[in-house]
Amino acid sequence: MKNLNKKSEIKNTLLVVASVLNGNNIKWGLGGSLLLYLYGIDTSVEDIDIVIDEDDMYKVESIVKNYSHIEKAKSDIYLTKRFFSVTLNKVDVDLMIGFKVLTTNGVYSFPTGYKITDKSILIDGITIYLCSLKDWLEAYTAMERTNKIDLINESKLVK
Repeated sequence: MKNLNKKSEIKNTLLVVASVLNGNNIKWGLGGSLLLYLYGIDTSVEDIDIVIDEDDMYKVESIVKNYSHIEKAKSDIYLTKRFFSVTLNKVDVDLMIGFKVLTTNGVYSFPTGYKITDKSILIDGITIYLCSLKDWLEAYTAMERTNKIDLINESKLVK
């Protein structure tokens, strides 16, 4: 029963976040485990990962001021320009602006502009922009998240 409540909280939180981002004309895409789940890949979803275009950084800064949030600092590996974590409905929402990861081959940069998203879907009448699985496979590879890499590869959804 707890799991059903969590799914409902995540869905409702996603709809709130999407409404705010869409209402402010922000270029964004859903990524992470929730993206995999929406593609039918069996994975647990604990939070919501949103990739945002750098051009919309100031819009996002002004929005997050209205919510309880923390800004995570860059690390030696994660070089994302701005990383805000907001908690809504007991769900963590990570907003990554200029998502970058240092790898042994250099810096991996997530696509920007309208290349952030692959397609969109409607959930309860609200547009949800989805990042591509291929881009998230590359991101997970850069982050060395082998469990997620394996899930995507096993799904055979990325060629």
